[in-house]
Amino acid sequence: MRRREVAISIAAVVLLWAGFAYDLTRPVDARGYHRTVLQVAEAAQDATQTGRLTGEQQLAGNVTGPFARAAFDDASRALAGAQQQFAGQGPPDRASAELRDRLTPLLADSVLALGDTARSATDPDRHRPGREGGQRGAPVGGPRVAARPAAGVLAARPPDRPYPGSPP
Repeated sequence: MRRREVAISIAAVVLLWAGFAYDLTRPVDARGYHRTVLQVAEAAQDATQTGRLTGEQQLAGNVTGPFARAAFDDASRALAGAQQQFAGQGPPDRASAELRDRLTPLLADSVLALGDTARSATDPDRHRPGREGGQRGAPVGGPRVAARPAAGVLAARPPDRPYPGSPP
């Protein structure tokens, strides 16, 4: 009797682990991919907005250098995580591939804008005239690019398919 209970317990644990493995390895569907793309776009927008705001505040003299470096570092890590999440899934269908193709250049622009803004705002010679990007004013690329990732992806949603979480 005891052996039978142990065998049933072991079988239940194996089935539970098999279920977890299936959930982790099954291919993502179009709705799941779209959710991932939205998360990536939102993370990219948040990171670029953080960089833009931090750069503006540092240029205005409202934040210290160490704070700005930490804020840029955090935004860069968030953007890198978004890129990793985006690269970790392939599109399951043609519509998802089109969505990926629309987000890829926007994500690349966000990376460049955040890097340029961070470098510009933390450069001690940023105000020296005649230096590229060294004029006093808005951080390099910040306002121009900051709002583009999520806006471009949100506009890419086909009208016949609702957003995840919206009523059918």
